[in-house]
Amino acid sequence: MHDERFWGMLTFPGNWRVQIPLQDQGKFSDKEEENMVTRRQELFNCYSHLAGGIAALVGTFFLLPVAASSREGLITALIYGLSVTFLFFASALYHAFKQEENEISFWRKMDRMAIFFMIAGTYTPISYFCLEGGWRWGMIGLQWGFVAFGFLTQVFFPRAPRTFYAGIYLAMGWTAVFPMNQVLGNMTALQVTLLFAGGVAFTLGGLIYAIKKPRMVPGVFSFHELFHVMVLIGGAFHYGMIYHIYFQAGAL
Repeated sequence: MHDERFWGMLTFPGNWRVQIPLQDQGKFSDKEEENMVTRRQELFNCYSHLAGGIAALVGTFFLLPVAASSREGLITALIYGLSVTFLFFASALYHAFKQEENEISFWRKMDRMAIFFMIAGTYTPISYFCLEGGWRWGMIGLQWGFVAFGFLTQVFFPRAPRTFYAGIYLAMGWTAVFPMNQVLGNMTALQVTLLFAGGVAFTLGGLIYAIKKPRMVPGVFSFHELFHVMVLIGGAFHYGMIYHIYFQAGAL
């Protein structure tokens, strides 16, 4: 028996069938809204991060010539570019083949793992060029240690709640506050501004992801779609910062 508030079924890659809500969406409970995943939403989630992946790949090609003034610059630029590209393509593929909410699938695990890679990959050039002494390699080691931890969570605790992952991602992202004196001393005002603008965008996205709010237009554009937008904005800010770091290093 079908709920009168739904009609029809749509099919998405992976033979995924979804129900589309009628216009009277205000009658849905929080649980129903959480499980209300429409083809339109998943198309947005897939294609928004597919576009992000293409942009990251193109951005990497533009970044490499600027970073190629040193071997270290080239290596760290590759790590950064490939990590961000991995994030967006893994997310796009997860949403393309997603069959149900909270599934434990290969692509969902890759999606979560890719966030660890993106954060560590972003920290790698920042730490190498903007930190000194023990902070440089200590921060790089800490970030990639988080990546190893993330891999273990996907092997042994794949059903851990999203609040757990959101907390880990935010902790990774804000470790920059510890060597703040070096960050402020070795980065330009523009670089610091872009660093924290990206951090704020990612933080807002992480909080939206964790609390599943706001539910703006359930079944059309809700918290997860807004989370995707915030990740794109944060990634753009951080790309600008890292490009400027390499440009400055090459000019020295």
